[in-house]
Amino acid sequence: RYLSEHGGDGNAFTMNEYTTYYFKVASPHLEGALDRFSQFFVGPTFDKGCVEREMKAVDSESTNYSTEDGWRLQQIMKATAAPDHPFFRFDVGNLGTLGADDPMGTRQKLIDWNKEHYQAGAMRLAVVGRQSLEDLEQLIVTQFGSVRDGSGPAFKYDTLPWPKEKLGRVVYCVPLKEARSISVCW
Repeated sequence: RYLSEHGGDGNAFTMNEYTTYYFKVASPHLEGALDRFSQFFVGPTFDKGCVEREMKAVDSESTNYSTEDGWRLQQIMKATAAPDHPFFRFDVGNLGTLGADDPMGTRQKLIDWNKEHYQAGAMRLAVVGRQSLEDLEQLIVTQFGSVRDGSGPAFKYDTLPWPKEKLGRVVYCVPLKEARSISVCW
């Protein structure tokens, strides 16, 4: 609400190995926005209602993605990957995979995951503002200085997403929309 009341907005998206959170706000309100934003990382609450609302949003996105050709192609790439590589896994989520039948259990798993992964050394922060570089740096240190220390878990994969025996293939996909495209991956 703070962002929309001060000429801004924000959102987030998750990729295979990282999540990006972003916002914009009218320049005079940057400090207030950063104060609120930093709390996601300094002292997340994982409010039960918010967890349930986010689970429903993810489920809705998953349903909507299923009719998007780009998302369907991504799922084909994942399905052709090595089953023991993390890229192979289903990674969008729906109410069943997110544990809607046990929201408190899901909440606890989120808290545990957050403690393991959301550590200062595993994060990157970029801030653009009208303030001097020194003032921005002081603002960041003040707002984010108490983010949990650590580097997060190291990602090490014992196999490639596509071992040699899975390379050199042509995969055809019938689009849902009237479109033609070619994708080459290496």
